[in-house]
Amino acid sequence: MPPQDGKHWTSDIVQTYPMVDLFLILVDRDGEEIELWRRLLPVRKAEHLPQSFKQ
Repeated sequence: MPPQDGKHWTSDIVQTYPMVDLFLILVDRDGEEIELWRRLLPVRKAEHLPQSFKQ
């Protein structure tokens, strides 16, 4: 079970990252999907991705 404040944490993440960026983080382990979504991201949004997404 997630911690009691899990809902607030999720809300903060959604506000911090656009939905596509959030999806990228969630599917981090699927290499092919990641490559596809990365190419669809505008450059300005890609700049806000965690360092692990920049290669």
